[in-house]
Amino acid sequence: MKYELLLCVVFAGLSANAQKLNPSAVRSAELYDKSMVQIKSDYKGYVTQTAKALTNRKLNLDSLRRSIKKPGNTIFSNLGNADVEALVFLVLQANATENEADLKNIRAAVEKNNQKKEALRKEEQRINDAAKASVYKDITNAMAGMEKSRQQKDSLRNAASIKVTPHKTADSSTTKTPRYTTAQIKRLNEIKNEKDSIDEMTQHDQLQLQQLMDKKNQLETMISNIMKAQGDTLNNLSPALKAS
Repeated sequence: MKYELLLCVVFAGLSANAQKLNPSAVRSAELYDKSMVQIKSDYKGYVTQTAKALTNRKLNLDSLRRSIKKPGNTIFSNLGNADVEALVFLVLQANATENEADLKNIRAAVEKNNQKKEALRKEEQRINDAAKASVYKDITNAMAGMEKSRQQKDSLRNAASIKVTPHKTADSSTTKTPRYTTAQIKRLNEIKNEKDSIDEMTQHDQLQLQQLMDKKNQLETMISNIMKAQGDTLNNLSPALKAS
């Protein structure tokens, strides 16, 4: 239950963010699309591959910049600092897109698990209700039999004018325990195992959601800072980056 509550909190935050379009995020996405059309194929390949490589790694801007300027990277040898920052921006934006896709997939998986768990809960309730109904039917039949027996005894008592000890009604508290069939017990055990498995996945999903949300916030901050620092440089790429 605690993990379901945590997921509700996370989803509430995601929904709130979805309802508010971040102007900076919209602008960075537009710049990315525009730039990826203009840059050389080698740079485009670098951006795509590096963004994927950073999917499960901690972001470090200094390390990313050094990887571009690293001796031996001949395709970057003629790039200035502004060009390097432009590539860093593109890598971060591409990674942000990957991160957003992962968030979408996790949300879909959680929703699917919630629906499956609700279906299992309803099935479990139907089995329990059926077991109780079976007992109630037996109780009804037993009471009818007891009433018939009482009437027979009353008739005998009236005929023989003898005192008959009143029939003691069975204690209903001992007869109303649900009666399950072997198949019902088996299915209830299966349902329990399935629900336990879903709970484990929920814990894993909650952890992933939190990690992805943390990375989303980190990426947005980094991208925003680069956009503020670079200004028009990102709007007008240098000839060194553009395809011929």
